Amino acid sequence: MGDNPNVVYLFDDHSVLKEYEDLKQTFSQYPVYLPINSRDQWKDSNSALDIKIPAQKNPPSSWASLLRSKDYVPPTTTTKISTNTSSSKSKKKKSLKDLLIKWSLKKNHVLFKPRGLENTGNMCFMNVVLQVLVYCDYFYSLLIDIQKTVAFRFNSSIPLIESLIMFVKEFKPVTDSFEINEFDPPFVPTYVYDALRKKKIFQTSRGQQEDAQEFLGHLINGMHDELLHVLNTEKDGATKQNNSLGFASPINSLSPERESAAGSNNALIPPTSSTWQEVGKKNKTGITRSVEFAQTPISSIFGGYMRSELKIPGSKTSITIEPFQNLAIDISSPEVSDLDDALGSLFSPEVIEGYTNSSGVVVNATKQQFLDEAPNVLFIILNRVVYTPELGIHKLNKFISYSKNLTIPKKWISPPKRSKSSDVHYTLSSVLYHHGLLASGGHYTCDVNRRPDEWLRFDDTEILNDLSLKEVLSEKEDRNAYVLVYTKE
Repeated sequence: MGDNPNVVYLFDDHSVLKEYEDLKQTFSQYPVYLPINSRDQWKDSNSALDIKIPAQKNPPSSWASLLRSKDYVPPTTTTKISTNTSSSKSKKKKSLKDLLIKWSLKKNHVLFKPRGLENTGNMCFMNVVLQVLVYCDYFYSLLIDIQKTVAFRFNSSIPLIESLIMFVKEFKPVTDSFEINEFDPPFVPTYVYDALRKKKIFQTSRGQQEDAQEFLGHLINGMHDELLHVLNTEKDGATKQNNSLGFASPINSLSPERESAAGSNNALIPPTSSTWQEVGKKNKTGITRSVEFAQTPISSIFGGYMRSELKIPGSKTSITIEPFQNLAIDISSPEVSDLDDALGSLFSPEVIEGYTNSSGVVVNATKQQFLDEAPNVLFIILNRVVYTPELGIHKLNKFISYSKNLTIPKKWISPPKRSKSSDVHYTLSSVLYHHGLLASGGHYTCDVNRRPDEWLRFDDTEILNDLSLKEVLSEKEDRNAYVLVYTKE
């Protein structure tokens, strides 16, 4: 650690070193969790990752101090996000639950030095996801808020959140204009791997490769479940039963604190009920079904709601409202050449032939999806794994054009909310690419928007800066855009 006299590191539990050593021993009991669908990627699928945590010479004074090298100097207080100074020592730390209940969405952009991530064994699918998340302003702000406000004791019930706070603290904010083009050395986020093992996120067969978008979904759901666990914990330490299903986790019951907060912070509880009759245009009625889904800051950042309408001649329209964390869109049709085409197809009516209505009559039903609530950060998955009788399962190496700005027109918005809403506007913030001709394996890289008119390209430890927007949007010979990340304006 650097000897900065203006910095005081607060830590409430001096037994943390022993606890940390115990956690390391616990983590070592878990198997290596290898990704799915590629026996060709892993050169040594029968061996565990050889990742060693450096020995700790001194008891840690903060959770970030576990990770810093001796020559690390914390950012000065002139930056937007900084280590707590001595003036912060007198401030009373909150509990994580208190912070989550009162938390409100905000986006603080912090310019920090880029760092590459070492690939310790075909871990590129994780590296690109971690880079995309650290450059997501909403996500970065949430983790820094937790780190600055909450008194932590290395609570093993939320290993993902703790490890990712450690991860974002590895990125040093830029303090002057001379550091704009500087990179810090690459590193291995060992503690994130350990937390993933603890959560058994990679509990899959050996020798298989994980898909980057699947990993992204597992990671986000895992963080959501951890925060939901905290929100459902009572003052006596008991936890109310809750199904850990990610964004699809229903609200079984609310603690008194959450009930009292519901009136002032509707981010915690969505305004939905189980079943009701909805009256639309020309007094046509429909039966709407929805579950009260548990909300956390993670779902408030990355989650949205989709409305699905099934219109059946001779029956009332059936309406279902469900949460989602990404839009997976079909790009296989020859008529789809750009992102607007693909989204238009997703929100177009679909005819279902041979449907039997409530009277037992076979009719043609119509199903259509609408965006009921747009997420603040929208993940769009371009479905490139397709099946045809001739080729079987294969990768679709087709260029789909996309732009910097994305507009969700009112016609794609849920009908009950359409009159009170306007078009939803997004700006491209990251692109995740897949390299290779096969669906069963390959390599992953990503482009991220660091600041206006500056893009970075990450390929594990390699970083290309000063990338132009034109290069990000153009067709590439060696890679295909796979996940597009848009942030609401």
